[in-house]
Order: sequence, then structure tokens, then C-alpha cells
Amino acid sequence: MFVSHSNVDYEFVKVIVKTLEKDYNIRCMVAGQEFVGGTPIDENIISRMEESMKVLIVLTPNYTESGWCQYEQRMIFIMSLTNQNNCIIPLMLEPCNIPNTLKGLTYIDANCMSGFAPDLIAQIKVYVL
Repeated sequence: MFVSHSNVDYEFVKVIVKTLEKDYNIRCMVAGQEFVGGTPIDENIISRMEESMKVLIVLTPNYTESGWCQYEQRMIFIMSLTNQNNCIIPLMLEPCNIPNTLKGLTYIDANCMSGFAPDLIAQIKVYVL
């Protein structure tokens, strides 16, 4: 599973990734990790997304304001349409404007959960497995 997120939110993402990988054996790819040296960043991102069955989009104001995140989100949407699969898992970590391409999707709302709850991981796991 590719995890699309803002670098500002990395500490939270790191906890999710660690839990999914350790407790549920779900391999996660985060931008920057496992990138091939000397390859343009956008090519690395697309390659890692294509290798993933699902993409978790961690929505925050930081995400919606980031140019790189907007690029990733557009590429994810195009891949989802091209492959005709439901590979996008939106996770609303903090209240923010939902990008137009994601408005038709149901998202996991972490705002209604207190802190980092097992319920959050359980909801992500349902979409992945």
C-alpha cells in the first residue's frame, strides 16, 4: 500500500505504517523510501504507486496545500480510472477541503476518534485486505 501524505504529517504516518506492517503484515511504501537513486522523483512516485494494490491518502490541510501531494493525488486518481479499480483509501486526519477528485469517495474520519485508536487501523485494514 502506497501512503500519500504531507511531509509535515510524517510522524503520524510513521505510526500507522509501523502498526500496519508489524501487526497486520501489510507492506507500506512511503514517498522517499525505496526510491531508486538517480531517478526523477515523479517517476519514483508513479513506480511505487503502480506496485501498490491500494493507496492511502492522508488528508490534512498540509496535504491539500502541498504541490507534491496534489500531484500524487491526481496520479492516483488517473491510475484508479485507468485500472478501473477502487484503489484509493482516503483518511481524513484533520479537517480540510476534500479535493474534487475525492469528493465522491467515502473517507475514514480520524477526527471522530480519540487519539490513535485501534479502530482507525481496523478501518484501514478492512479496505486493504
